[in-house]
Amino acid sequence: MWEAKSGKEFLTLRGHTKGVTALAWNAASDQLASASEDGTARVWDMHTGDETAKWEAHKDGALDVAWHGGAIATAGRDGRARLWDAKGKQLADLGPAADAVLKVALTTDAKAVITGDWAGEVRTWPVGGGEGKKLALPVNPKPAAVAVVPVPTPPAVPVSAPATVKSASTADLDRKRAALKSIEDAAEKLKDEAARDPANAALAKAYLQLCEAALAMKAEVVAAEAALAKEGN
Repeated sequence: MWEAKSGKEFLTLRGHTKGVTALAWNAASDQLASASEDGTARVWDMHTGDETAKWEAHKDGALDVAWHGGAIATAGRDGRARLWDAKGKQLADLGPAADAVLKVALTTDAKAVITGDWAGEVRTWPVGGGEGKKLALPVNPKPAAVAVVPVPTPPAVPVSAPATVKSASTADLDRKRAALKSIEDAAEKLKDEAARDPANAALAKAYLQLCEAALAMKAEVVAAEAALAKEGN
């Protein structure tokens, strides 16, 4: 365990005899559960670094662990998911799944366990027992649609002076500045929309694309300003 601000070592939790495969915090973040290829699950006190509980969770190796409320769920190579209390008392034995269970989670009400296995199946298992329900998954999911945000085209800037090199440069700079403002305005509006709908990945991606366009146009404005200043000298 490491201190986030300083990067200094805070605790070293020793006990597992094979690779540690997963970690899960309790709600208060003062206890940590770990799963390992040695088949055990363990609970650690984050104040002292002591191991407060240890139990054999999956004979062939424990691959994942999740902590929700007072329940700890584990998954293993034996194709099963199991539910425990923080002392290692078994509350439920769920499975078998189609293959080794790689991921496990609990529903928000802790009445069901969700598993993902090596065969690619996702199932929900009632904690009270019974067959797991296989969830239908798309075989070839379509890529998420990306929102297309039109960037307003700035109006042409009239040039009243004779078509000299300097006046042309000034007009070009004015056009670039107008384009930059249009892009920045569009990005600001899209930013507000993305904030109102944070789950919409398409909006977030479109906002980032506009930010990139704004940076590129800003670079052109700076270059045009530098060239104009050089001409004036």
